[in-house]
Amino acid sequence: MEAIIHEHGLPEFQVSHAAECNTAGPDGRGVGGRSGFRHCLDSGIPLLKRFDDLRAFLLVSDNDKPTSFRQVQDELREAGHTPPSAPADIGIVFGKPTAILLLPTHENAISRSSVCLRFIESGPKQKRVSMRF
Repeated sequence: MEAIIHEHGLPEFQVSHAAECNTAGPDGRGVGGRSGFRHCLDSGIPLLKRFDDLRAFLLVSDNDKPTSFRQVQDELREAGHTPPSAPADIGIVFGKPTAILLLPTHENAISRSSVCLRFIESGPKQKRVSMRF
């Protein structure tokens, strides 16, 4: 994701892996993957430095099975949030617009860079967006 941001001259993003913002693993280390989203939402995201400055969330996940999008939706619901109803829609997490981007995209999906640009342009004009994958 950092390469996409740099390549397209996008504004500053806070990029981190799900495992970096939770301690849900049996050894106290973070849990990654799709279930890592829920653990971050349960414990870590509101504690991020300058959380109030965050404008939106873009959750990036593997598109490795037909149920990938639904699994991310389920993790968001389980954490008490409103997931996007479809890949091109916006949900709400902690009152902030939230999109899900599955990689790699399939032939009907729009490009990663255009998703990032559209997402940035659609929200309030704050300085930071958090991208989780």
